[in-house]
Amino acid sequence: DEHTAVVHEDQMILFGGFVDGDRINSTYKFNFKLGEWKLVIYKEGDPRPIARAGHSAVVTQDKDTGVPLMYIFGGRDN
Repeated sequence: DEHTAVVHEDQMILFGGFVDGDRINSTYKFNFKLGEWKLVIYKEGDPRPIARAGHSAVVTQDKDTGVPLMYIFGGRDN
């Protein structure tokens, strides 16, 4: 609970929240066309928010690469 989810084109991006009472910083994508979830695997050194819950988020598209970007704001960490 207390995660954020944003929809961009044919996918939903979900970040953070609580799992079994612990805050997490996992990101998942749901593809509406395929009906499947995938865990987003970060590359070493990629920026990643700390585990949080109760935050807000928006999505935009990177103008150079076309990749959807999810921006996180606020919330609570440990």
